[in-house]
Amino acid sequence: MNRFAIFVSKSKSNTREVWIDASNFNELIALFESKSAYQKKFQLFLKLYLEHLQIHKDLFEKESINSATHDVYALKLGKGSNNARVYCKLIIQEETQKLILCEALAKKKNQKLSNHEKNIIEKIGAYRYGIR
Repeated sequence: MNRFAIFVSKSKSNTREVWIDASNFNELIALFESKSAYQKKFQLFLKLYLEHLQIHKDLFEKESINSATHDVYALKLGKGSNNARVYCKLIIQEETQKLILCEALAKKKNQKLSNHEKNIIEKIGAYRYGIR
C-alpha cells in the first residue's frame, strides 16, 4: 500500500527534495513548532540538506539496523531531556533524492535504540510512497 507525502521544498539544482508524510503531517509540524530550538534545528537542517552541505551526525544520521532499513535516517532535534527525533525515509528516483519526514518521536531516552524505536525504524523501512 502506498503512503502519500506533502511537498515541502527542493534544492536549486532540483536534485534534492524534502517531503512530509501526509498521515503524520500535523504531528510533525506541531513538533517543529513546539519549541523555538526545534524550529531553528529544522531550518538549519533544510538549509544544509538542500544546499548539499555536510550535515553533522549530531543533527542527521542513518538509522540502519538491518537490510530492510538501509534508507531510514533520524533528524535529531535536541539533546538531553529534549531528545526529540524525526525518523525519515530517503528515496532516490533517477537523479533526485527525496527525503520524507515520516514519524516523530518526542523523546529518546537512551543512546541505544529501544525495541519501540527499532519497531518504528523497521515500520518506516517498509513504507512505500506514491510520489513523483
